[in-house]
Amino acid sequence: MVSVDYRLAPRHRHPSAMQDVLTALAWATDHEAGAPVAVGDDSAGGTLAVPLTAPLCVKSLAAERCRYPQTLS
Repeated sequence: MVSVDYRLAPRHRHPSAMQDVLTALAWATDHEAGAPVAVGDDSAGGTLAVPLTAPLCVKSLAAERCRYPQTLS
């Protein structure tokens, strides 16, 4: 299991957080040792995870799980 402490806005400008997540994802897939790689998070982390995993879907991503909090209006 890998937990990514990505840089947050507004202190760090876009695309800092995406670069951090992509770097961590590349590291995880390089060090998977044959184990499946799955990605998941909620809220903003899920928003970062979804587009960055698209290239891996054809390569080696075993699962993707994102959860978004319910908002009431």
